[in-house]
Amino acid sequence: MDWKAALAELRVHLPPQQEPGRGVRGSLRWLEAELRERGGNPASVRNIVYRDVGTPRDKALLRGILADLAREAGRPLEVAAPDPAPPAPLPPELELLGRAKKRAYKQFLAGVRAGRSPRLIVTGRPGAGKTVLLDHLERALEEVPGLSVRRLGLDGDVADTLRLTPAGTSWAGQAAAQAEAARRALPPVPGVLLARVTSDVRFGGEPPRSPDGPLTPAAWAAEHLLRLAPPGVAVLLALEDAAGLPPGVAEVIDLRPPTPAEARAYLMARLGVSRERADALVRETGRHLDRLALLAAGGEPDPAAPPPASSPTPTCGGWRRRCRRWKATFCAPSLLRRRWETR
Repeated sequence: MDWKAALAELRVHLPPQQEPGRGVRGSLRWLEAELRERGGNPASVRNIVYRDVGTPRDKALLRGILADLAREAGRPLEVAAPDPAPPAPLPPELELLGRAKKRAYKQFLAGVRAGRSPRLIVTGRPGAGKTVLLDHLERALEEVPGLSVRRLGLDGDVADTLRLTPAGTSWAGQAAAQAEAARRALPPVPGVLLARVTSDVRFGGEPPRSPDGPLTPAAWAAEHLLRLAPPGVAVLLALEDAAGLPPGVAEVIDLRPPTPAEARAYLMARLGVSRERADALVRETGRHLDRLALLAAGGEPDPAAPPPASSPTPTCGGWRRRCRRWKATFCAPSLLRRRWETR
């Protein structure tokens, strides 16, 4: 909106009415007083009028004032659409724990929301944040209307997960059966596939195969879940081991575990604990991002409790208790069934 031109046009048609303590109706001084009465920042008037710089709220209030003056003067006012709302804040796990995770999250989500079908690969060892990234992307993408979101976890023997059909012992037969199982796992168009692939993937005890021989899990997933995905399906592969990944198949972003400072800041912000307590928890979790997120989600621990006195290796009992709570929260049958539902 050309604020200066709109104001100049209105002043021509407004009577030169002086108001005590406010100046002439429609003047900058009057606009500042009016904006203050409506709850805005009067100091923003000149920046908005002359530079189009101001908060969305102050601009909306000033736009309303000019619209009232236009009705009073019997003149039309060309009012532009309100400024778009600022983007939603990033989830805390991504905001505090590294640029690579924020980049992957924003880049992939923006591409899908814009109607494109991005293809992206993230890599990283256990604890780097792949699962946390996929969790938050899944939640955000569920809000996109008309989009089918499918989450796929390939870990260990995936014959049952992919409903693999028996294929005999020939390499060609096994490769064809694996390819068909991957094709069935892809979502319909328009859709998104969020797939996590570990380094120990097997199909009924057999390695991933092409007609020419064995493939690494990364190479197999890149071929069948990413390259052969139909147009209109966005794919994000989260790989534990990128060995054998063909060059140029998609952009690759390497994820790393949070630094001690990032992990400490995250726990202090989420749990409200002291720096010393946060450092103790960082040592206990080993900077494993999934464990840090689980710890924050469960509201542990009591800030008044003393820090653990032993080694940085977490105790089995402590993690068993936390894992039971995590499973009760996130692995309910209704949530697991939703993995394959089309939304």
